[in-house]
Amino acid sequence: LSFGRGGCGKLGHGDEVLQYAPWPIEALSGVRVVAIAAGDEHSMVLTDDGKVLTFGHGYDGKLGHGYGVEHQNNQFVPMVIEELDGMVVVAIAAGSYHSLVLTDGGDVLSFGTRWTGQLGHGAAGPEDLHKPEVIKALSSVRVVAIAAGSIHSMVLTDEGKVLSFGQGGDGRLGHGDEEPHFQYWPKVIKALCGTRVVAIAAGHNHSMVLTDG
Repeated sequence: LSFGRGGCGKLGHGDEVLQYAPWPIEALSGVRVVAIAAGDEHSMVLTDDGKVLTFGHGYDGKLGHGYGVEHQNNQFVPMVIEELDGMVVVAIAAGSYHSLVLTDGGDVLSFGTRWTGQLGHGAAGPEDLHKPEVIKALSSVRVVAIAAGSIHSMVLTDEGKVLSFGQGGDGRLGHGDEEPHFQYWPKVIKALCGTRVVAIAAGHNHSMVLTDG
């Protein structure tokens, strides 16, 4: 069920009407959803068979449906990300301008705006990424949880380590830097080494981690 401001179709009801009370998303009738994520102007749902559907504002690629003009417009009802066919997704995260998905094999794929580094693919070009792409820099670790902030991202490994990337202003990446630099590749938060983290959360200008203690 969704409710609130319906601009860009992010409520999934087929329109942009302001919804004052929770209302079932009819397009998802008959689909068993196991996880949900709400970004700034887009939404994501994960089904029990590992498929991901997105809807809302699609201009900067965060819906993951491709580079065609028709896919860069607002998506008013949930639409399956076909690029993820053959993969079993187990977790989703929606930021303000990007999205993350985690597969059952521990791979993380990202898509959306990349200029601040929150996609984790390096600084190669300012163009948006309109299809999910595996973050190769994470191939040596097994990721078990993901979090998408406004302009930064975080991942948690099976060893309890946390890596962050994206816009580093306000200290949101946790690397001890005071300047608003860009971290284009996932980087381990050294201040947490020796501590086992079990959960992560990314806000607009800050981050949180939960330890096993």
